[in-house]
Amino acid sequence: KDLSKMPGTASSNFNEGESYQIIKDKSAETITVLDYINGFGTRYQYPDTLGKNGWKILDGTDTIASYTCQKALLKFRGRTYTAWFTTDIPVSDGPWKFSGLPGLILKIEDADKLFSFNLIGLTQPKTPLSIQISRADYLKCTRAEFKNQLKKRATGMQINFSDGNLELAEMSGKYDPLLMELE
Repeated sequence: KDLSKMPGTASSNFNEGESYQIIKDKSAETITVLDYINGFGTRYQYPDTLGKNGWKILDGTDTIASYTCQKALLKFRGRTYTAWFTTDIPVSDGPWKFSGLPGLILKIEDADKLFSFNLIGLTQPKTPLSIQISRADYLKCTRAEFKNQLKKRATGMQINFSDGNLELAEMSGKYDPLLMELE
């Protein structure tokens, strides 16, 4: 049912933004990905490995947030990424599933410029921050099973609230996700 022509309708497109949380275990060289589909309903948890093998450090430097950065290249799950990392911060980590360079990754983007992560600020807290994530409500699955569920999700929801009545409707159309991981 299409509610878009009714006064009081709001729509939410499920292509907007990302919802994942990534927990990195450096000693085990693994990560746990927590994610959900359609903004409500089942939450998923799957294990993965850190994307650190195969980096090629290249010539070239850039300055990002006042840090001198070096260029590196990685082919990871069907996409080629260019990263800029700084050895001034000797932490072998970066955004999303990226790590394994001899410094912190401050910027990374794929060759098609569809996906990018850019450092916009960095603050060192005076005391360690406690982060607690409850994994109890998540359905354990594999990365492949999560990807299959992701492809089945709807394109979005329409919500109409008028005259004291609430109506929900799934938006029509086929959901064709633009995935970071092609393999």
